[in-house]
Amino acid sequence: MSGADPNDAGGAATNEGPSELPPITAAIEWFNRPDPVLQDLVSIANIGYGLPVTLYMPWGVVSGHVHAPHEFFAAAAETNRAGARESDDENAVEVADAVVGRAFDPWGTPTLEADRQIQNVQQGYDLTTFIHLTHVKAWLSGSAGPIEHDHLRIRLSAVSAWAHGMVR
Repeated sequence: MSGADPNDAGGAATNEGPSELPPITAAIEWFNRPDPVLQDLVSIANIGYGLPVTLYMPWGVVSGHVHAPHEFFAAAAETNRAGARESDDENAVEVADAVVGRAFDPWGTPTLEADRQIQNVQQGYDLTTFIHLTHVKAWLSGSAGPIEHDHLRIRLSAVSAWAHGMVR
């Protein structure tokens, strides 16, 4: 054992510089993959152009205008801050700022496409796994009429069918 380096695994690894990481292999659930055209519509919305769509899901139908994720989060931040300011309660404003600063602000600014792709690999998730809608109407099974929202975030893999255009 004299002279043997306990960290030397047969010369396979050394302490001379960074080692290469193995390639990342993703497990793909082929039958749960989101529609690639919807994914592309989300990417197009990221650069500023959204289209009207109607989405069909197991829980019902939703119709709205596709928009960028940062617009969804910026609107959520502003709505929550405005509500806290209207209360005239200093604690409410402070709490809203803390919550919004953590939950919405980090996502409320546009991301360049190249930066978004790098973040996807580094963080292990992608905001384009969701579709963000504005001017939303949703119909649930058994509801008397549509439920309206200013904004809605839906997991793309939950969409079983879709149509271009909004419900008339």
